[in-house]
Amino acid sequence: MRLRILGKNALTYGMGNIAARAGGFILIPLYTHALAISDYGVLATATVVIQILALCMDLGARASIIRFTEEGERRSEMRAVIGTALAMNITGAVVVSVVVMSIVGGSRMAGLLKLPPRLIPLILLAAAAQSLFQNLIAYYRAKNNAMRFVVPSLLLVATLLSLSWYLIIALHRGIFGAVEATVGANGLLSIVVGAMVISHNGLGISRHWLRELTLYGLPVVVVMSGNLVTDAACFYYMGHYRRLSDVAIYSLGSKLAEVCSVLLIIPFQSAYEPFVFSSLGSPQLIRQMSKLFTYVLLAFAFLSCAVSCGTSLFINILAPRAYAQSYVVMLLLLPGVGFRAVYYFGEVLVHSAKKTHITASIIGGSTIVSVIAGRLLIPTWGLYGAIMVSVLTSGTIAFLVMRKGLQNCPVPLDSFRLALVAGLFAVFLIVSLLFHASGFWVTGPILLISAAAGALLLRSCGFFDKDPVSMVAQFCRQTIALLGRS
Repeated sequence: MRLRILGKNALTYGMGNIAARAGGFILIPLYTHALAISDYGVLATATVVIQILALCMDLGARASIIRFTEEGERRSEMRAVIGTALAMNITGAVVVSVVVMSIVGGSRMAGLLKLPPRLIPLILLAAAAQSLFQNLIAYYRAKNNAMRFVVPSLLLVATLLSLSWYLIIALHRGIFGAVEATVGANGLLSIVVGAMVISHNGLGISRHWLRELTLYGLPVVVVMSGNLVTDAACFYYMGHYRRLSDVAIYSLGSKLAEVCSVLLIIPFQSAYEPFVFSSLGSPQLIRQMSKLFTYVLLAFAFLSCAVSCGTSLFINILAPRAYAQSYVVMLLLLPGVGFRAVYYFGEVLVHSAKKTHITASIIGGSTIVSVIAGRLLIPTWGLYGAIMVSVLTSGTIAFLVMRKGLQNCPVPLDSFRLALVAGLFAVFLIVSLLFHASGFWVTGPILLISAAAGALLLRSCGFFDKDPVSMVAQFCRQTIALLGRS
């Protein structure tokens, strides 16, 4: 696959994610103004629990569909791939629901997480519907059919917005209405997309594909649930040892930091993974991966500056003044979002060799450590303890997975350019933290000047068009000349 197709798909995924998350951000003022801050904390906890349960119900079927669609079509066995993946998903949903309601006990789980007991069945339904919908649209992502992936996602958002407004505002259902809207929207779209996928491929079950999908997919459950388990532990510790209002503030700050992920990292990763898997063996792939890694991190540095600037303008519209601390939380969580981009590159390098157990073991071990660290830090440090746990866990996972990925597939990294990008991001972050209390009309212009100066510096030292040795020499000359003029 050519880079042009990668760019086209990444742009399409990006537009879809922007539109989809725009709907999510419309829900933020609905939640923050219609719900008490403690209720929003309960809803944030419920949302994380839904995502974790959805991954457990998934049993790795979504990742397996993306990995094996090309092979299944080559062998004319797509009906078996799709049917086996859906059977895994439905079986996982039934087993997880039985475990939660019968063995663990819904009321016990509710008391542990400070959730209303009547909310647990709704959470299970929401997790099952969300898991099924994500598995079905993963087929179109694996086929590099970006539009058929994005359009159902946009329809999901439109349906979720309509149901949320009706249930929360019109019927005053509160947090129950928010979860019911998730059930309804995902369930309805699952029926529509499922009919399209099944009519095109048919259904079948194969022992061969059950073995292949299980061996590849189950470790991915651990891989994908790491961040969610860390967040859930942080929410639990903050709600149990501090206040539910801290959960609400942290959740809003986390959502604001995720803007960088939504606009750049998720769209690129959505296109990059199929691009690499379908280009294995290409002589140009290694060089392309090295350049893409550098420039994606550069884009993240400038995007984080823009997000900091925009959030300082809109924070008072998104939420009442009780949430003002969310802006600082967002800034401090941004390094963790950047580490996630590093992780995705390493993950693809490892998974291209079908070694999902490596990422599973790294994330599993790091997640256990993060849960223990959260218990030690959050009761004393509150929000800032949760931030430290989140960022350090993301950084550790990114470093270890990237290291293993480079061992499996040696990609030459441009260390000097990457150091420049890291320094630029650090400058943007420090400026944002120093002036965050001054408001947009002070913070905004300073950030814009910093971004312009950074872009000029990169251009002057040949960041975009020179080989590394010439660029280092030019950078040193520029720096010496600047110091001399100072």
